[in-house]
Amino acid sequence: MCCPSRSSILTGQYVHNHHAKNNSISGGCSSPGWQAGPEKHSVSTYLKDLGYRTFFGGKYLNQYGMRSVGGPEHVPPGWDEWLGLVGNSRYYNYTLSANGKPVKHGDTYSADYLTDILVSTAEIMVVVSFISNIVFSLSII
Repeated sequence: MCCPSRSSILTGQYVHNHHAKNNSISGGCSSPGWQAGPEKHSVSTYLKDLGYRTFFGGKYLNQYGMRSVGGPEHVPPGWDEWLGLVGNSRYYNYTLSANGKPVKHGDTYSADYLTDILVSTAEIMVVVSFISNIVFSLSII
């Protein structure tokens, strides 16, 4: 299952510890329980505490951005720059949460292809961090 695996990657915990058991909100995927517990103790929060500048781009959890769990305005703790896909995997006709602001994309290859948007945003993050001499963590999943 996607959400339990992503939750384990983000927290370093097994499913029986982070409780994201399936891809539904009731199964712990981006649920209020996830947001109140494991999300506050993820790789991003630990890296942030160590002084890293952090960037996340792509699919976070399957239920991320749903209105019942905070919508795209919810930015998980620890991320300085956030470009989270609302909902499940799509390459066109999707919404991104850009630091908590919903941005809708259409179906024009040059302007909307998700992979290209993530790459170009990550490139900017790398250049800015290098020029500023800041240690950073870049997560694109």
